[in-house]
Amino acid sequence: MKNLLFMAIALPTIMTTAATAKAANPNTIADADTTVTYRGRKIVVTDDGNKVSVSVSDTKGKSLSQIYVSTSDSARNEETWSVDDDFTFKDLLPWSSPRKKGGFDAHSKFFHAGFSHTFDTGIDNAMSRSSEIGFNVISREHQHGPGHGMWYGLSFNWRTFRLDDGRFFDWDAKAKKLNVTEAQDTMDVTMSRMRTFRFMIPIAYEWQNFGGKPFFVQIGVALELVPTARLYTEYEVDGECKKMRDNDLRHNILGGSAFARFGYKKLGLYANFVPTPLFSSKHGPEFKTLTFGLCYFLGRD
Repeated sequence: MKNLLFMAIALPTIMTTAATAKAANPNTIADADTTVTYRGRKIVVTDDGNKVSVSVSDTKGKSLSQIYVSTSDSARNEETWSVDDDFTFKDLLPWSSPRKKGGFDAHSKFFHAGFSHTFDTGIDNAMSRSSEIGFNVISREHQHGPGHGMWYGLSFNWRTFRLDDGRFFDWDAKAKKLNVTEAQDTMDVTMSRMRTFRFMIPIAYEWQNFGGKPFFVQIGVALELVPTARLYTEYEVDGECKKMRDNDLRHNILGGSAFARFGYKKLGLYANFVPTPLFSSKHGPEFKTLTFGLCYFLGRD
């Protein structure tokens, strides 16, 4: 942004100087070239008497990577400016990082679906019936070198844990605690599940284009905010159907996870490990979670 402010201030001065010189000697066209380096970017303003151009380049590394070029059709009336296709709105942001030689387009927008598995203590869920779905369509990326860089975003996630083999989730409203209970002989449990909704803020580092092929690998961590955890259990006793529902489980609101993804073009595999328990020992079983499955990435060739 400061670059643009500089150009907005400097350009009229440069053009006034050129106009004064031409007025003093109408047969001579005054060249006005100015180069400024600021925060690793090279700003060049050129006036050859016919056209005025402003270009900004990345001076890091051996080669210059042009960010954008703006050229007027008149050297004296700068009312209409054209910008080339490489310029985007994010180049105006002061924290933007211009793409470097080698290219980088992070796999940061995706849908994923897979299975949920719990282990350690408290819950041994039915993994084949426990699932996870989610998506990330809000992201920001920063290239750090040819074919690699960092990205972060905002994800939405639904995770379901189901029990079978005659066990069910039982909410003790008096003690404010979620229990895993064995069904009695007179009970027939038809379904017992707990479902969470999560906001996730992932931060990942990605490497891509191995051997010139569109393979990629990324690893990262995520902050998890869990606003809701819901219980639904349904069972029969002597032919009578009974339901147990509760949306006020005393779960931990904040958590964290670590993840890894790898794939080719639009498709990939992922694994997500959650070491922070959903419940404290006071309000439910403590357990860790591993989810894994498939990813489909948006905007890929």
